[in-house]
Amino acid sequence: MKNISKKAFIIIFLIIVSINFLYAISYKIKPAVDAEAYDEIAVNIVEHEQYRSSLDVPIQIDGSISRIGPGYELFLATNYLFFGRNLWIIWLLQAVLYGLTIIMLGVMSLKLFPSINQNPKVLYGSMIVFGLLIDIIQLNAMLMTESFFLFLLTLSFFIWSQIYNHDPKIKYGLWIILGFVLGLLTLTRPTGLLVFVLLSGATIYRKKLGSILAICLITIPFVLIQVPWFVRNYHVYNQFIFHSSADGLNFLSGNYPGNHGEFTSDFPFYKELKEKYQSPVEMNIEAKKWYKDFVLHHPIQAAKILVEKAMIFFSLTKTSGFWFHYFGKTDQILTILISILQNFIILGSIILYGTMIVKRWINKQFLLPDIFLSFVFITLTATPILSVIANRHRLPLVIMSLPLFVYVVYIVKNNFRKMKWEIAITIFILVASTSFDLFLQFDKFKSKIHSVNKSPIEAVTK
Repeated sequence: MKNISKKAFIIIFLIIVSINFLYAISYKIKPAVDAEAYDEIAVNIVEHEQYRSSLDVPIQIDGSISRIGPGYELFLATNYLFFGRNLWIIWLLQAVLYGLTIIMLGVMSLKLFPSINQNPKVLYGSMIVFGLLIDIIQLNAMLMTESFFLFLLTLSFFIWSQIYNHDPKIKYGLWIILGFVLGLLTLTRPTGLLVFVLLSGATIYRKKLGSILAICLITIPFVLIQVPWFVRNYHVYNQFIFHSSADGLNFLSGNYPGNHGEFTSDFPFYKELKEKYQSPVEMNIEAKKWYKDFVLHHPIQAAKILVEKAMIFFSLTKTSGFWFHYFGKTDQILTILISILQNFIILGSIILYGTMIVKRWINKQFLLPDIFLSFVFITLTATPILSVIANRHRLPLVIMSLPLFVYVVYIVKNNFRKMKWEIAITIFILVASTSFDLFLQFDKFKSKIHSVNKSPIEAVTK
């Protein structure tokens, strides 16, 4: 890494944190929808020592268990406990966490693809592109789980990659730390369980330190972090709830005929369940039953929906969906255009890398980074395609693609003329995915274009 400048990394970090934080304090977004629920739960944890959204209803019908958690809510509560409910502190922390995420991904890029060291400007430019993603900037300015989850996700891979560069005595501690990080990751979003399985499998594959010992050192802290939440949920609901009651509702909404993958609750059957089952846990059980019956009795239709979601996964029009804080149409349209451009270059790099992997596989030139990254992307793609496929559910895949993005830019820059077919295939897939997505739900995209929030921004209250 002789050509890599630590000063450049520091400057990039400061740029990312500054712009993300400036956006947040410029718009001062008042918590709404999911963010409002996270905020309410965190406040109740601090003020009443209860994990719930509202104190006015029995806990069995309280909506807190239907929210993804409890990792992020505990993160907010910890900050509220020490600093009070000052949202600017959360915005700053989320900007810092995202800046650290990009720095870690930059270091991992160099480890996965050492040839990048020959042209560090490609790495620096790529890090800035990812650090200034408009979809992420929006979410960093809200009380949303993405910043915290992406940081923990990247940190888990970063620690795993660092383990093989230390002496055995230090490795023992790193395995334990990795287990704790994966435990927090899973408490924040259930996708963490898949990452735990992936990294455990990769550990066995590498056969370093002794696979059995390594897996034990990871698993013990991972399980210890999950147990209190399991016990609490069993005490409250008389049943084990792994994470939240959101999984069944996601499978229902994401696979209900006519919904085309994104979460929505405005169709008759969802409203019928909502009216019949006041308890989120009971409603979740019924949603799971529906999904199971749907797959068993309508397998062709269920498969068709999965194929549709796989086809639109790379759609450029799945831009950020938060508009209520903008000043007017100019802000919204500018955001859409920037988001489409950024999705084009990043999603395009993922597809292009896929064509390169296929070509290497045919020529039997598969590399170790190819194998590892393939499993990472399969893991991060599976969850949204099986359940809901909104833009923010694609972000883990998008952010984790920074290393391959740097590599693809480096390769294309030096071999552009030799890669015309790969580039043509990539553009075709992006255009086809976007066209199919627009065909299925053009009205929804059009509503984004025409939505204008004419009311002044409501100041954040403390």
